[in-house]
Amino acid sequence: MNNANIAIHLPAMARTRPDQPAVLRGTGRRDQRGKMTYEGLSFAELDRESDAYAWGLSAYGITRGMRVLLMVPAGLPLISLTFALFKVGCVPILIDPAMGRRNLAQCIRECTPDALIGIERAQLARYVFSDAFRSVKKVVTVGRRLFWDGVTLDQLRADVATPFPVELMHADDAAAILFTTGSTGVPKGVLYEHGMFQAQLRMLGELFAVQPGEIDIPAFPLFALFNVGLGVTSAIPDLDPTRPAACDPAKVVEILQDQRATMSFGSPAIWQKVTRYCLDRQVTLPQLRRVLMAGARCRTTCTSGFNRF
Repeated sequence: MNNANIAIHLPAMARTRPDQPAVLRGTGRRDQRGKMTYEGLSFAELDRESDAYAWGLSAYGITRGMRVLLMVPAGLPLISLTFALFKVGCVPILIDPAMGRRNLAQCIRECTPDALIGIERAQLARYVFSDAFRSVKKVVTVGRRLFWDGVTLDQLRADVATPFPVELMHADDAAAILFTTGSTGVPKGVLYEHGMFQAQLRMLGELFAVQPGEIDIPAFPLFALFNVGLGVTSAIPDLDPTRPAACDPAKVVEILQDQRATMSFGSPAIWQKVTRYCLDRQVTLPQLRRVLMAGARCRTTCTSGFNRF
């Protein structure tokens, strides 16, 4: 029986493209020439990192079918943890914290998570909104664990060299719960199945002719999930994905140029600022082949790609 688990693509890429960067992010430090320095994980390293977390999650009692609220900022731990949860067969829950405290508490209450993996502020929110988190039985802190229960991510990480056996999932098995931002009404949770993720992956590859070895700038960090299946490097930009209109276009252009990105996915609010920045300064991005967007149409014409809805 074929395994529909979306996580199967990571060990496959670790075998076929082990040294290609899977995820990159700026360190915030610059070299002697003033150029941003970057850190990241290759496909082989990302596979091993997610295996270490998967073994730790399983040993801690976070297992197949459990709903896990993931409250971690964009970056390397978020992507590693997401793949670890998929490997174990858990259902990650991703909620946009910009939706407001009342909506946030209501969404958490509705989706009844079994476990929470979150930074210190998320753990504090568990006490402020204790009723919303009442279903949580397992707690993992990304960072310092203060007065609350559970374990830290560093404590959970298993020192095991054996690859984690990716849980066998069917196409109609639950994969993740993603919430809308609530910008046009009450936030709504969307249940994704593994078969849906696999279909989206195939569509992206076929519709846009994405080739292995390309470099993407995903303003929505979990787009890296699809990039892994496509053999594409994800270079995470320095912006808050919950506040795209507040991005610094100079930083977005910098990473596009530094990494010679061939594609990018993000909100029209980002590209409205980036295109205006480029037009005002006569900056061109000749290596950029496609720009994918989701959300409201932006007013500025984006001449380097497509606007898909």
